[in-house]
Order: sequence, then structure tokens, then C-alpha cells
Amino acid sequence: MRSDWPVKKLSEIANIQTGKHNASHAQEDGKYRFYTCAMEHQYCDTKRFDGECIILPGNGANVGEVFYFDGEFDAYQRTYVIDEIEEYPMYVYYHLKAFWRGYNLNKQYGSATNYIKMGNFTEYEIPVPPLDEQKRIVSILDDAFEAAERSRNYIERNVKNVEELFESRLKDLFSDINGVRKKKLSKVCEIIGGGTPSKKKDEYYGGNIPWATVRDMNYDILKATDHSITKLGLDNSSTNIIPKNNVVIATRVGLGKVCILDQDTAINQDLKGILPKDNNLIPEYLFVWFKSIADKIVDAGTGATVQGVKLPFVKSLEIPIVSISEQKSIVELHDKTRDSLSSLTDSYRKKIKNIDELKKSILHEAFTGKLTAKEQLVA
Repeated sequence: MRSDWPVKKLSEIANIQTGKHNASHAQEDGKYRFYTCAMEHQYCDTKRFDGECIILPGNGANVGEVFYFDGEFDAYQRTYVIDEIEEYPMYVYYHLKAFWRGYNLNKQYGSATNYIKMGNFTEYEIPVPPLDEQKRIVSILDDAFEAAERSRNYIERNVKNVEELFESRLKDLFSDINGVRKKKLSKVCEIIGGGTPSKKKDEYYGGNIPWATVRDMNYDILKATDHSITKLGLDNSSTNIIPKNNVVIATRVGLGKVCILDQDTAINQDLKGILPKDNNLIPEYLFVWFKSIADKIVDAGTGATVQGVKLPFVKSLEIPIVSISEQKSIVELHDKTRDSLSSLTDSYRKKIKNIDELKKSILHEAFTGKLTAKEQLVA
């Protein structure tokens, strides 16, 4: 911080308050923005705030996030709103973007759900240079962030293009075998469902049996789960253990997701284990085939709030039946294509991470007086 910039507490330069509503106040077709502690705003039919405001989540995983809005809106009772800002509002916003998360790392309360208090805000200090300097800093940051965001969007489009290319090539793997005979999945595989042990029974959880939900299905190979259950939980619920090296698909919530188990794993009711009935079908081929029809499964989903497919639909899916050697060839082509394109997407994602780190660095430099010209940042 520049030594010649006076320092003021946030409470000296702005009004700080929370919203008044609970989360159910949101209306899907509401006229005004409704800010909760989530990353995305919702809508409602009331307005309590107007003009340039800074919005900050007061509890949960998003404590440390900072949002700016100029207009009419309302807020959740645990969401803090900074208004009536006496300094340049965007300057205050950028300062909070730079330091608010770090400031609150060791200043949070609660065990089950973390939260912050009004004191976190009233004691927060901001260096206050002359208004012209505030505007100059904001102008530099606006230009730099706009350039960074353009680069980020360009790279994200490239990532999407690579992913779409992979999906296209995945479908091509099966286009050449369209003439072969197909069988309904239920004829060649056992389809096993799952369940959830009662959450009211502590003795059902924390055992040595991995228990998978859709949230665990983030990679091709499912190696670990967020939760585990006991033998008692297994015996007193409808969950089932799917043996390792078999395929699991999502039939609710995360339609289109598929993975292969790295260990024997129990599953919940949103998943189905797909086990070949004999040695004429290898799990890896099943996995690749399910990935190739992910769009078909997603399109078949029904449900007002949560999309899902029924067991009869899964049973009726028709899988091309080819020899084991042909199955292995398809799997090998899939793996080669995936590995080749993954290296490209990894490179793109590394560039995105570098851009995000650059933005953080720019923010911190802005409040130490190190930024002297727009050209330095844009370059």
C-alpha cells in the first residue's frame, strides 16, 4: 500500500447491511435480481436496494466472493450488501476482490456451516487515495480484466471445440459397425440398482464400504467416494455393491455420466451397475459405448425438476455385439483419441489458470502503487 494513502475502515465509507428474506423468497419469473449466497443470482418480485452496490455471501462455500451490481434488487438474510458508498464504488469493489477472501480465511465462525459476522466488515480497512487516483486504478483494472476475459473466453471456446471433436470421434467408433447385430442391454447385462441407508442412523455410515453417488462420478475411473457405509448400513438398505472393474451409469441427476469402478463400491438409487452376463462382453467396451450414447440418454430424461430415465429405458438400449478382438480395438482407439485430445485440453486449462493467476497479481499490484500505466497491464 502507498504510504501516502490514508486508510479508512469500510464502515466509515459505506453502509453495510444484510437482506431480510429467506431463500424461498426467490421467484423463477421475478422482476428483480435476488442475491443469495450462491454464485448465481436468482429473481424475486421485491426490491430493497438500488444503485451501485457490492454484494458478498455471508455463509457457506462462497464466503470470500464479491459481486457488483448497479440497479434494483433484493437479498437473502445472510447476504451482505454494501451501499451508499462514499468513495468510488468500483475502486472499493476491486479492493475487496483483491483482499476479501484472504482477510476472512481465519475470521469465520460455525462448525457445520461457516459464516461471517458484521464485525468482519466494520473492521476491514481500505487505502483511500484521491478520487482521480481511484478512477485511474479502476480504469487500468477494467482494461486489463477485459483483455484477460477475452483471452479466457477464446481459450474456453477452444476447450469446447476439443470436447466436441472427441464426442464426434467417439460416435464415429460405432458408425462403422452399424451393420452388425444388436441386442437389448438386458439380454447381455445384469442391471443392478442401489439405495441410500437411513441418514438418521449414524451407525450406517463411516464404515469401510465405499458408497457412490453422482457427485463421485467426475472421472472415467471412480477411485474414491466422498462417503462410506458400514455392513449394517448395507444390510438395512436397498444399496448394492458393484464389483470392481465394472461399469456404473447415472440414471438420475447426472444423466450421461459413466465410469468404471476401481474397487468394489456400493451405489445409491441414482446409479445403476451394468455387469456383463458372460465373457462375450468386456466392461471397457461397455464403458466406451455408454459414452458414445450419452446424448441419447440425456435426451430421454424426464422430470420437472430432476431429470432421470426409467429402468425399462435402460433395459431396452440396444448395444452392438462384436467380437472380443473388435471390442478391444474400439477401446484402444478410444483411449488413444482421449489421451491425444486430453493433452491439448490440459494445455488450454493451464493457460486459463495462468490468466486467473495474472488477474490476482494485477489486483494486488493495483493497491501497492505499482501500476502506473494501462500499457503495462495490457501487455
